[in-house]
Amino acid sequence: MKYGLIVAVIVLAIGGYVLYSKSASPVPPAGVSPSVAADVKAKGTPFSGSVADLVVKNEPTRCVLTGEAAEAALHVASGKVRLDVSLKTEKQTIDKHVIFDGATLYAWDSLTPSGSKKEITFEQLKKEDPTFESKVVGYVCVPWAADSGVFVAPSSVTFVESK
Repeated sequence: MKYGLIVAVIVLAIGGYVLYSKSASPVPPAGVSPSVAADVKAKGTPFSGSVADLVVKNEPTRCVLTGEAAEAALHVASGKVRLDVSLKTEKQTIDKHVIFDGATLYAWDSLTPSGSKKEITFEQLKKEDPTFESKVVGYVCVPWAADSGVFVAPSSVTFVESK
């Protein structure tokens, strides 16, 4: 349930961006460099579907969403998912990260030195977290030469097992 809430917050933040952001010169999302974000925006195609749709498609894909209030980078390959989101407020930027490596879901943010993890399958994740199958809009995506290191949880974060 805790993971459902974490992913729901991220999806809602992205949805809020889509509804309210009107940035003329967007900032690149967390997880990708400015040149990569610009390249994806220039060469990519709009994507409107769910994260689960991208996993089932089984094609390595990199997506970005940029704007004034939130930026996101989504990487999908071989049944694995990584989502990096930066939420900008007047006082600070909060980075949130989620990795699903096919067997474990990791979540952490820039506010705390620890994160949480839960062993879960793709099918369980779809059942337990409806936001995983919620439609997202505003992403621009390109095929991606997958880098397996993107789906490895950072060793600098202490992950606590969640039920």
